[in-house]
Amino acid sequence: MEIRFDIGAESGHPHLPVLVNGQGPFIFTLDTGATATTISKSLAEKLGIRTYEGDKKMASGVGGGRVPVAFAKVDRLQIGTEVVENEEVLVIDFESAMGGVCFTAGVIGHSFLKNYVMSVNYPEKRIRLERTKGASSRRYKNVAWQEFQYVEDSHLISVPTYINGNGPFHLVVDTGSGGTVITPRIAQQLGFTEDQAVAAVRVANPTNRGCADGCQGVGGKAQAYGVQIDSVSVGPVTQENTIAAVIDLKVVSPRGELIRDGIIGYPFMKDLEVIIDYPNRRFAFLRTETASQSHIR
Repeated sequence: MEIRFDIGAESGHPHLPVLVNGQGPFIFTLDTGATATTISKSLAEKLGIRTYEGDKKMASGVGGGRVPVAFAKVDRLQIGTEVVENEEVLVIDFESAMGGVCFTAGVIGHSFLKNYVMSVNYPEKRIRLERTKGASSRRYKNVAWQEFQYVEDSHLISVPTYINGNGPFHLVVDTGSGGTVITPRIAQQLGFTEDQAVAAVRVANPTNRGCADGCQGVGGKAQAYGVQIDSVSVGPVTQENTIAAVIDLKVVSPRGELIRDGIIGYPFMKDLEVIIDYPNRRFAFLRTETASQSHIR
């Protein structure tokens, strides 16, 4: 199954059309960094979807703030021709949490994606989803796969990454991040200090927006600064002369402390086809024929 997507102008997030209970399409964010598929409170109200309390009543946002979380059962969730039924989703009031800016009707997260081989072709703005548990897909028979690792017991996937020739570090692949991130520990290891900050930092998740002096999220603001990176390499792909945000990810959420090295976000992936084979725990970053940015080689 293949569909087209748009890129959020403010966020760099893939935005794709989703049918919920046969209605829509509504615009959702594709977020490999999200645990579960989530719908906005306003969409639940619009479609008359009943919400209920679950084990998780609050979520942590950037800056440590707390945001109410509810649950709901969606009868039918459809992306292209792919359908899941009787799906439990999270419900969050994105609009109130973000003051009405930089949000979509929902988020497609790991709970949906875990059963698929997913290809996100950024230059062509095309997403492909294929169920191929076990056997390799013929479509990808010539792909040079690399293994990814789940971060501890989480949904987050990490890939071996070299920064300025050092590593490998284990950065999380996050289509819901508008920027590439390194943690203060890695910044220190690489010899960066806040005195070397070079530019405004912009890192966005599905429920936050970029800003010049930090990262604004559903729970508040986390301070960040940008550093100039000579090279970032994942597999055969190297990006040169880029800016990474230095952020203490522990303030993002309790899960943030699991990300010890950093995040691969939109600036690195925007000229690539990103393939994640969830069932077989492998990935590939491919240059595409339509990629035109000279800093990718």
